[in-house]
Amino acid sequence: MREITEQIASTDSVHDGNRILPEELKRNYRFNEGLLAASSKNIAVVDDLLTTGAHFCAVKDMIVERVPDARVVGVFIARRAISNPFEAVSIEDLLK
Repeated sequence: MREITEQIASTDSVHDGNRILPEELKRNYRFNEGLLAASSKNIAVVDDLLTTGAHFCAVKDMIVERVPDARVVGVFIARRAISNPFEAVSIEDLLK
């Protein structure tokens, strides 16, 4: 695993309605060109959440511009806390 990209500045959350196009996002990434050149032709981009796919598209486009025959896939990891729908219900309420 190699960190070939770096986001230059933080951006607002996309899920809050702050949509940024991939072309705009590209200006906010930089590559470690040496690591990219040493990478295989199969590259997985790992991101924390897939909302619109704009960040993935931006990074994928930038990789393919530099390594045209690269196969780029996305791996998206998310965690969500879901409240227990039965927490406020007692057995007495269910038996009524």
